[in-house]
Amino acid sequence: KGKPGADTFLTRVVLEGSNPYGSHWKDKVSGLAMPPNKVAIKEADAKKLVKWILTLAPK
Repeated sequence: KGKPGADTFLTRVVLEGSNPYGSHWKDKVSGLAMPPNKVAIKEADAKKLVKWILTLAPK
């Protein structure tokens, strides 16, 4: 949140999945991969979801 291009990066992660050892997860989780979701969600919907999530206030 607050980083240029965060919405584009996160949309790609939603659609393509993630490596639990990737740099954006470093020291946050271990051993949990997110599988690709291209078959379950359209890119336009993934973008809307990510943009909405980025508007939420931190807890």
